Amino acid sequence: LLVPAFIISAVGSSFISPSYQYIIRVVTSKENRSTSIALINTLANIVSMIVPPLAAFLIMYFGGIRLVKYTFFIAFLLIFTASIYVAKTLKIPEYVENEPKKGFLEPLKDLVKVYKISRERKLHYWLIFVIIGPFVNTIVSPFWTLYAYEVCETPGELIGFLPTAQSLTYILLLIPVSRLSDKIGRKKVFLILQPFLWLSFLTLVFAGTFKTEYSYLAPLLSWAFYGVFAASSPSMLASIIEAFPKEYVSRWTSLRNVLYYIVAIFAGFLGGVLWSIDPRIPFTVAFLSDAARTLLLFKVPETNLKTPSEEKETPQRILIYELPGAGLGTVTKLLKNRLNPRLIDVVPREIDEKIKLAKEARDTLIVLLVAPRHERALKLMKEKGEPFFVAYKEIEEEDKKVSKVVKKYFKADLEKLPPFDIAINTQRIPPEVAEKIIEIAYNGAKKKKKSKT
Repeated sequence: LLVPAFIISAVGSSFISPSYQYIIRVVTSKENRSTSIALINTLANIVSMIVPPLAAFLIMYFGGIRLVKYTFFIAFLLIFTASIYVAKTLKIPEYVENEPKKGFLEPLKDLVKVYKISRERKLHYWLIFVIIGPFVNTIVSPFWTLYAYEVCETPGELIGFLPTAQSLTYILLLIPVSRLSDKIGRKKVFLILQPFLWLSFLTLVFAGTFKTEYSYLAPLLSWAFYGVFAASSPSMLASIIEAFPKEYVSRWTSLRNVLYYIVAIFAGFLGGVLWSIDPRIPFTVAFLSDAARTLLLFKVPETNLKTPSEEKETPQRILIYELPGAGLGTVTKLLKNRLNPRLIDVVPREIDEKIKLAKEARDTLIVLLVAPRHERALKLMKEKGEPFFVAYKEIEEEDKKVSKVVKKYFKADLEKLPPFDIAINTQRIPPEVAEKIIEIAYNGAKKKKKSKT
């Protein structure tokens, strides 16, 4: 009779999980998403710490084990009431595709499409991480308590406190860790806490290998380590669902679930076989599998990137650089006729210190005059009356000096300038001013062309 109940429960979970993750994605902001998930989990865990002991007391007080079947009916009423409440009160922005889905294979095509998106965004590492997951979780999930009782010989009274040890560390750390995740990034948090899962496995393996009079306490420590690791779960969930466009989050969740449960079928069977050989082997395999898949986490992208905010200051002066022969003298003379000469700082050929100072000059409008090397060499050839190849070599050497200094202080490569006539930093130059610059340059270029013809 229990088999249909478990099947129905699994089907229900398959519907709930993608919907839940979509809701989390669209109703929380990136700045506090991890903390929001942590708050939900904390409240749920507090309730789960209070209700089971209370229910056990009431069952034993009012009639014993025969009343257990009625608790399932009470649970049904509570879940049904909560579902109706959420459906009526929660307002979320829905995503509906206009094109109707056709064909029996459409869901499969959707999953293939989601996989392709994951490849483009380097999220397929998450899929491999999930595929290895059953060899970390499913392979040992039936044996945690059994290992404590049979191998570590933990008394029955203490076994009842194992979930408490996990829940306490989990609840105490959950919100602080999640706030840290919102502040410094998701990836750093779950990479730092992942080793606590290894400690959880290894504590049990060592307690079963090196028996002492205190081995019975090892499961308490193991469960506590697991609680520390589990505090990173909101960070990991936030990272996974933030990485995908919101309209694909449900299908992204479904793809991960499909892959996980396909592998879990084999992993569950393997866990039973390994347990029958030696109870320590499933936990050793879980440790090795998680240590291996953790390497994949270094490849997944960080989703909580902070945009640096630069302070904008009103330029107090103009600093003009040139690639040798780009017309610095002419431009400077024209500017000084129209602006206060003291505003204009012309950079001499020895520019190392000037460029270094310009890196810190937030109150300065920095200008670089460039021109093709060929044209600058022609200009130098006419000025000095020397052969073209000599002038070209001189320009080339000067350019290398400038490029070396710019690379040193700005990590930029002037040897690979993009083919633009004007480059405008819109963070410093307002759009309306940029528009005027472009208009003047365009009209000036047209006039120059007409005068030549």
